Amino acid sequence: MENQYKKNKEAIKSLWDKMLPGTRRGALNAILNEDGFNVNDVIYIKQTWIWGGRTPEKHQAKVVEIFQNALKIQSKNAIELLNKSENQSA
Repeated sequence: MENQYKKNKEAIKSLWDKMLPGTRRGALNAILNEDGFNVNDVIYIKQTWIWGGRTPEKHQAKVVEIFQNALKIQSKNAIELLNKSENQSA
């Protein structure tokens, strides 16, 4: 159990670091709107959960999932933008 906690903690920070500002805002909004999380302060989430590494254990897996989904959308948008750019220059 301790090992999974450490993996999730590291994954949360790593995923956060890969996000662009807009993606981060979307991920934070998803956390704020998640049932059962009972948080309403973005600064608290960033300072305590993400940077401080103290995401409640019961929420870690869901936060990782939210961040992974946000990065998938970010990647998809980047690919679409690149394709659009290539089509316009051709």
